[in-house]
Amino acid sequence: MPWKRPLLWAACLGAAAVWHARREGALTPRRDPTWAAAAWRETVVDGRLVAPARRTRQGWRTLLEFGSPTGPQRARLWLPKGADPADYAPGREVSVDGRLRPPIRPRDPGGFDEEALAAAAGAGWILRAESARPSPRPPPAAWRPWDWAQDARLSAERSFARRLPPRRAALLSAVTLGDSGSMSLRLTRAVRDSGGTHLLVVSGLKVGFAAGAAAFAGLCLGMRPGGRAALAVGAGGFYALMAGADPPSLRAWLMLAAGTSARLLDRPTTPSATLTLAAVVLLAADPAAALSTGALMSFGGTAAVLCAARRLEEAAPRSWPRPARAAFILAGINAAIAVALWPLFASVFGRGSLVGPLANLALVPLAAGLMAAGAALWALDALGAGAGAAARAASAGLALFERVCARASALPWAAVELRPWTAPETAAYLLGLAALVAWPRRRLAAVLAAA
Repeated sequence: MPWKRPLLWAACLGAAAVWHARREGALTPRRDPTWAAAAWRETVVDGRLVAPARRTRQGWRTLLEFGSPTGPQRARLWLPKGADPADYAPGREVSVDGRLRPPIRPRDPGGFDEEALAAAAGAGWILRAESARPSPRPPPAAWRPWDWAQDARLSAERSFARRLPPRRAALLSAVTLGDSGSMSLRLTRAVRDSGGTHLLVVSGLKVGFAAGAAAFAGLCLGMRPGGRAALAVGAGGFYALMAGADPPSLRAWLMLAAGTSARLLDRPTTPSATLTLAAVVLLAADPAAALSTGALMSFGGTAAVLCAARRLEEAAPRSWPRPARAAFILAGINAAIAVALWPLFASVFGRGSLVGPLANLALVPLAAGLMAAGAALWALDALGAGAGAAARAASAGLALFERVCARASALPWAAVELRPWTAPETAAYLLGLAALVAWPRRRLAAVLAAA
């Protein structure tokens, strides 16, 4: 029984402790007074890049760590206009000329919270570079995997840009690599209102795709089961690094590694146990990031899938054709994810999609196909043969993905405006969901519902 697992209770208590610490400001990155005196003025900051460069609509962004009299400081760094992100590998030292400032707090409830986004990355500053001078020295050996992963991601994005129009290249980068920063605002809103936002971030499906492809390659090469498992876990980890090693990608990789290790050691395990282990590891390693919006959506969505999938499979009539049963289960899973994440939709996006469970019947299979099309396009473009056919196939899939999002989001009942919920409202809602999950254990469900 999941309620009797000590690790589950440890994760719950740890999450509650971290939430309380964050509310009290204990996890807010401290800003050094010396640097605070130089805020908003032109200054020179020397430090080391500690994250891959990611594209946004405002330019390329990364994370800079620099020294101060009171300890290391971090800033979200926007690279100079026209800078080549390949020159800014993680681990490389860099000297930046720009304006350093504290992040801006939201002016209204539910508004853009730059401070929370920066704090989730451990950053207490925002730095927009007028110019930057990367060191000619290569990054330390410990940073080489990050460097290789960034080179691989940039190579894939360059392949997409060469073979596809800019709008569709940006969408393919989002679906395959979780890099949605260069998508147009209009398309981003259409995907959000159609309930497809979860397809633009790294998920277990994408990490599993990379691991499965590696395992299949190992099988074709005649590798033993242990070698294939190690190759699959390594490929999944490298893909997580390509995607930025943010909490959703790390959650998926930790579950993959735990499940694969258990099978190799012939130890019993369940997806819920690996999810709990991933939560404990992330809470211990980086408490601030473990309760970031991306982490909460990833863990909450996965938990909803694990709770609903088996019940939906049992509820689907056996007399139905297999495609109808699959559609029923998929729609139910998407509805469960939306219900579980509704308070987050209210606090982060201010909107919730009602059409999502139906739109995802088409969007989820399309996203899986686009993952394969993106990998094929990248590989064939590197080989210089067959990339044109792969680009046409990817473009057709992307056009269909856009059309589904546009049509679904245009429906009058597609999405609703939401106000941010208070803490008691959120707690009451989650207790109600827990009561539903606990059913048919009537006493436990009654206690949770009463609470």
